[in-house]
Amino acid sequence: MKVASPVSKGRIGRRLPVRPQPKAWLMAACLDMQRFLEAAENPQAADLLEILWNEFVAANRSATFWQQICDVEKELSERMAQTNVQLKQEYLRLIQEQ
Repeated sequence: MKVASPVSKGRIGRRLPVRPQPKAWLMAACLDMQRFLEAAENPQAADLLEILWNEFVAANRSATFWQQICDVEKELSERMAQTNVQLKQEYLRLIQEQ
């Protein structure tokens, strides 16, 4: 009797999309490996593949999140620098008028 693994239910495919999407070849490779493991009736390896896939998806989401945080921080820094330059210019203009 074959034990149904969580991977055999197609859970890997449902974990997408992740922004940015994993490469199509990686998804295809994981699905090919999933089919191979199911054919070999190796539920432990199939479970391990699912764990690895979940970690990949989590790492991909985390990387995307931190990239967005970096972009926001960069934009804020640029705006603060621009505002600082404008304030200095206005200060110098006011000093010259006095």
